[in-house]
Amino acid sequence: MSLNRSARTTNPDEDEQFYTDVNSPPTPPIIEPRTTSSEGNAAALGVQTHKTCQHQSEHCLKTIAIPHDLVAIFSQVAASNTEHNIETCGILSGTTNNDVLKITHLLIPTQSGSANSCSAEREEDMVSYQTCRDLITLGWIHTHPSQTAFLSSVDLHTQLAYQLLMPEAIAIVYSPTYEETGFYHLTTHDGLNYLKKCHQTGFHPHQMEPPLFETTKHTKIDRDTNITLVDLRCQ
Repeated sequence: MSLNRSARTTNPDEDEQFYTDVNSPPTPPIIEPRTTSSEGNAAALGVQTHKTCQHQSEHCLKTIAIPHDLVAIFSQVAASNTEHNIETCGILSGTTNNDVLKITHLLIPTQSGSANSCSAEREEDMVSYQTCRDLITLGWIHTHPSQTAFLSSVDLHTQLAYQLLMPEAIAIVYSPTYEETGFYHLTTHDGLNYLKKCHQTGFHPHQMEPPLFETTKHTKIDRDTNITLVDLRCQ
C-alpha cells in the first residue's frame, strides 16, 4: 500500500478543467468491516436508516453518519500547513451497525507535503490503531489549500481504491481559501467503470461528461456526536 502522492505532471493552469489539481489522498488501509448485531444505534443517531439507492440498477448504499464537527476539527489540524500552502490529509474511520456506518475517528497520519503533494508515512500505525479498536476505513479527507473543492484525476483513482474496498466510502475535500467543503462519491456506472479501465498514472485528463463523481447522497450530519481526533504525527 502506497500513500505517496504523485507530483504534478501537467500545466497548473490547465489542471482544474480536467479534474486534475494536485491533491491525491492516501490509499485506504485494508481493514475488513465487522458487522455487529446491536440494535437501536441508528435511531439514536437521528439519521435515516434505510438504504439509499442512487439508481434503480445500483446496489443500495448504507447511510454514513458524519460528526457535525469533523470539518471544523480537521481545519484546525490543517491550519499550520494551510498557512504555508501545504496539503494535509486524514483517514475517516468508524463503525458499522445495521444500516448505518458511523464515522467516529479522524486519523491524521505522519506525513510530509507541499503545495502539490502529500505523502503519509508509517502506514502500519493507522492499521494497528484501527485493528485494535475494531474500526473500519470509511473514507478520507484532504485539503486544497489554494484551490476549490473537487476531485482531481489522481484523487479519482485513489477514491476508486476506497470504493472497491467499501462501496459507501466517501471523499471529503476542504478548501479553506474558498471556504467550501465537498462530500464526494464516484458515480457507480460512469465513475467506477471508467476508472477501472483507465490505467494512466499521474495527472491526466478524464472525461467531463458524464461526470465521474458527484456529491454524496448517502451521508447525514450527526448533530449529537463529536469526532475523536487521533493525531499519529504526535506519537
